[in-house]
Amino acid sequence: MARNTRSCLVLLVVAAIWFQSRTFTAPGRPLKARVRRAAEAETVAPPTTAEEAAEPRRVLLVVSDANPYLSEPSKAALRYASNVGNDGHVTAMLLPFDEENTNTTALQSTVQWWFGECGLTDEQFEELLPPADAAPAAAIADAAEQLGSTEVVVPAEAVAKKRLDAPLLATFLGCPLVIVPE
Repeated sequence: MARNTRSCLVLLVVAAIWFQSRTFTAPGRPLKARVRRAAEAETVAPPTTAEEAAEPRRVLLVVSDANPYLSEPSKAALRYASNVGNDGHVTAMLLPFDEENTNTTALQSTVQWWFGECGLTDEQFEELLPPADAAPAAAIADAAEQLGSTEVVVPAEAVAKKRLDAPLLATFLGCPLVIVPE
C-alpha cells in the first residue's frame, strides 16, 4: 500500500512540474519577457523637451453634483484639476444632475468659490453648460474638443451614481479621462 502511495505521489509531482513548465513558458519566449514587452508598449513617454513640458495643459472639469455645496468627491476632483492645470487653464462644465432641476446657479457660485480657494482667479474660471438635448457623454466630448482640452477630470461619484457613462465617454474623447476617487 505504501509503495502505491509513493508511486502515485511521485507521478503527481512529475505531472505538476511538467504542467507548470508547459503553462508558464511560450515557445522561444518566457512569460515575463512577453509581459514586460506589453507593459513597455503601453507606457506613455515623458516629455523629452522643455517645450513639451512647458506646453499648457487645458483641463475640463465635469461637475455633476446634487449637493449645491459640492460633495467630497467633487471637491477632490476640483482640487486635482486646479493642481494639474498649468497657468490656471481649467474649465468647469456643470451638468444638471436631473432633468427636472436644470437651474445650476447655486452650483455655479459654489464652484467659483472653490476655484478661489484652490488659488485660481475669476479670470481663470470658465463655465460651460451642456445643451439641453445632448447626452452627457457627447456634450462633454464636444466641449473637450472645442476647448482643446488635454485632460478631462470627472469625480468618481458621477460614474458610480450613473450620471455619466465613463466607458462611453472614454470612446468619444480624444484626450485622457481621469476619474478622481474621493
